[in-house]
Amino acid sequence: MSDPLQQQALASNCPTRLGWLKLVLLSSSLAITACQSTPAQKIVTQKITNSTASTAKATSHQPPASTTAYRPLAVKNVGIPGLTDFRWDLVSINSKNPQPFINRPYLFLQSAAKTISGSTGCNALTGNYQIAEPQALKIQALAGHMACDDALAQEAEIMDVLGRVTRYQLQQNMLYLYDQNGALLMTARAGQ
Repeated sequence: MSDPLQQQALASNCPTRLGWLKLVLLSSSLAITACQSTPAQKIVTQKITNSTASTAKATSHQPPASTTAYRPLAVKNVGIPGLTDFRWDLVSINSKNPQPFINRPYLFLQSAAKTISGSTGCNALTGNYQIAEPQALKIQALAGHMACDDALAQEAEIMDVLGRVTRYQLQQNMLYLYDQNGALLMTARAGQ
């Protein structure tokens, strides 16, 4: 003899409905999460002439929406020209020359995900950055934990400087990072 609730569930097909409801809710939450984590993108379009547009309408079997049509050519991630998606080799940190321990210290600001990566000369560094207004820059980064001879002081200084950066300036192939008082913290040259 089975439970009356089980009989009612089997009779009304509730487990199937409940399963579909769970599936719909899960799909919706995944779609919302994907939309929120999509990087900023710019869609480049090309204007289609009336003759091309009428050909497109004739083959697609859709009612004409307007006389002007556009088609996407490319999707580009929006970055800061000259700042993002470049390797920046460090030239000075608080007016001192950085030392290459295992490799040359550098920064790389990746525009699509708003992340920063690079090297302190010994350890890899990773994090993220924000640009709130023109030339305003906020960096949050962490370094790895490998020990190199005499590299700890330089690594600590690089991480301290990155945490204090509030502004940047670009001049030709040079990047200058400043604190909130306008003091120069770090200089970097566009890498090869």
